[in-house]
Amino acid sequence: MNNTEEKKLYYKTLTKILYRYLEFILSFDNNKCYNYMDLFSQLEDVYHNVLNTVDEMDELHLNSQDAIKKIEELILKELASANILELFDIKEGLSDKDISDLSISLYLKHYKDSINNELTSILEILSAYDTREAKLLTEQINMFKSTYLSTSITSTKVDNKLMSYYANSLRIEYDEFKTANMYTFIMLNLIAGINDNLSRFLDSIGQIDIQMHDVSGHLDCFNSHKDELNAIYSIDDLSECLTNLHSNIKAFIALLRDKNKKVSLQLDVKSGN
Repeated sequence: MNNTEEKKLYYKTLTKILYRYLEFILSFDNNKCYNYMDLFSQLEDVYHNVLNTVDEMDELHLNSQDAIKKIEELILKELASANILELFDIKEGLSDKDISDLSISLYLKHYKDSINNELTSILEILSAYDTREAKLLTEQINMFKSTYLSTSITSTKVDNKLMSYYANSLRIEYDEFKTANMYTFIMLNLIAGINDNLSRFLDSIGQIDIQMHDVSGHLDCFNSHKDELNAIYSIDDLSECLTNLHSNIKAFIALLRDKNKKVSLQLDVKSGN
């Protein structure tokens, strides 16, 4: 069995976190005997080679801490093959805990971005319904789409004043007063609420035959298995949760679009008479 797309997305997210930090360190390190800009093209090749490896690898069952080690190994292996610089600790200055926490929150952001068009389609469908259920689901989806990620990640190797450049390379904001865990907490609660209210809305319009995939069970497993003190998180449980939510969203859109088309056709037939 291959990885689900959502699980691959996690490993690609982790690759981005580690690679962009490597790139960040090299660009600010004046003690090395090479020019970062001379290596830029080859380093990008290394990055894309690792992403391709993630796409092709067999399904992994690693927690977030073990996943960090796995992706670090892949990057170092590609760097060794490229033979463009002397190998060193590519996450020097960062704690595994901070990397792990950030990997979950950035993963959720990337997931949100990947389903953005489908969420917009749901909002368009809901706009035709003036009900409490439709309004609540609309509000939650809008909150999910608009919540932004900030990180307060620090490095013992780099001055905090420069960490905003690293955050910017990940396309997020740097804010020393906001943690990645705050974003994760908000987004996971919104995921649970959106999934529940997809079902409630369907019930409210009499659509009770649709088979919804389990989201809350996998989310409960993720929350019960996580070790926040050491930042150890179950990627299997979280990816299953996100995979099933995506399936439910696609089923919701397909059902309601089909229903609306039938109504539209009926109205066209009546108007033609």
